[in-house]
Amino acid sequence: MSTFLRSVPDDLNISPHAVATYLGASGWTLALEDGVSQYWQNPEIPSDRIRLPLETSFGDFARRFDEVLIYLSRLNDWDAEQLALQIVSVRSDILFLRADQTTLDGSIPIRQAERMLAGADALLLAAATSTLRPQSAHVGRRPDQARDFVENDVRMGHTQRGSFIITILARLGADEVVRLDEEDYLLEEVDDEASVSAASQQETVIPPFQRRAMATLASGVHAAREIAMASGSLTLDQAIHEGLSANMVDALQTMTADFEGLRALDMSFEWAKAEQTARPGVERVAIDRNVMPELRQLNERLRRKPPAPAEQTIYGQVTRLERGEDDAGGVVTVKGLVDTQSGRSAKVALAGAAYNRAIQAHRGRNPVTVTGTFTKRGNAYWIEGNVQLSFA
Repeated sequence: MSTFLRSVPDDLNISPHAVATYLGASGWTLALEDGVSQYWQNPEIPSDRIRLPLETSFGDFARRFDEVLIYLSRLNDWDAEQLALQIVSVRSDILFLRADQTTLDGSIPIRQAERMLAGADALLLAAATSTLRPQSAHVGRRPDQARDFVENDVRMGHTQRGSFIITILARLGADEVVRLDEEDYLLEEVDDEASVSAASQQETVIPPFQRRAMATLASGVHAAREIAMASGSLTLDQAIHEGLSANMVDALQTMTADFEGLRALDMSFEWAKAEQTARPGVERVAIDRNVMPELRQLNERLRRKPPAPAEQTIYGQVTRLERGEDDAGGVVTVKGLVDTQSGRSAKVALAGAAYNRAIQAHRGRNPVTVTGTFTKRGNAYWIEGNVQLSFA
């Protein structure tokens, strides 16, 4: 084991492969690999290289590996724990959950810490469930994918300095890939067959479920703040599709209610550098003293809302564009993934700006996300109801 990392929690254990991934994501160039070592070139100092040992069975592995880690920590002015967190975060989304409150020594009451952890667990489960089935309130058994995310993909890192900060890491799986064939395409917006052929034989990269769940958590909490404070133009239905649910508000109340001196529950997100799909737009949300009293009413509004038909989300790419007779819109076919693994094509009727954006998404081969009620007509699935679209 690396002596340099002995003080780092087991959840942040570091391997040569993890360091190589970090170097590649940080701009370093792999100059040479001989099977037992890799030689990486510093992006800012071309003459500066490091030798990263790969073969752990060699007698000098620990010493050589320590040399690399010590060099990287000094280069960036990080201690061992900071370096380990940076390396792990390359393939992990990280949530820093901070209780911003008056404290003499950075500690909080044990009961509050207990409720912070319980609330974080419930928050993650609510977000994962809304990723699969957006609803105003989740009742009954949670989907297996959501429970598996919380039980197996999420880890708690070391408590950070600076008030009371919990570090939560969501380790990302491999990206999902939807491969498209020429027969998928019917593009009345494209004039020549060569364009259709070029558009086909493509693949759409969809972020792994872990990233989608963490993005839902960020957008859902942001929506909770917006709706609670009646700021912005977000409607309650839109907020639910962003990830807001009564269960998420329950979790926020668990972490904020009845704690004297708590100024804010501060959530900041650090998105995995090595994830090739677009990063979520939310990086920080604060549930402060102005928001906390409004959470109860928001929870009641969500629970009073009549249950909507079960909705699903498809992540994929626009493959067919069929213009309507009045040219005001048309039918768009999206091929992609529903839930976490089942492939499907589905049609959705769009008009105006939404249809034009679908055309642009096709031309740019950009991923799209469509949420609504799935119904089957003949051999085709249709997305209907309160349809929500998102274009990368």
